[in-house]
Amino acid sequence: MKTPSVIYDPVRKKASTSRVVALALMMIPLLHLLVWGGFVLMTRTWVELDLTGEITAGVSGLVGMGIREYVSSRTQHNQPGETP
Repeated sequence: MKTPSVIYDPVRKKASTSRVVALALMMIPLLHLLVWGGFVLMTRTWVELDLTGEITAGVSGLVGMGIREYVSSRTQHNQPGETP
């Protein structure tokens, strides 16, 4: 018994575009890790500069700020004593 292909759609007898796109999107984080890992191994400057910590702190700060803004904009008209 032959194992079915992940990309091949047996009904249409050709590659499914959505499956190809889904596989490509799943490969992006893997490629990012490989490229970033290679950069880190080649330069080894991330220990001195703490780039990963800076990037992580920056992204989490932006996300947190965005969440706070969204929540305050959604709940602003629900304050007691105010009309919506």
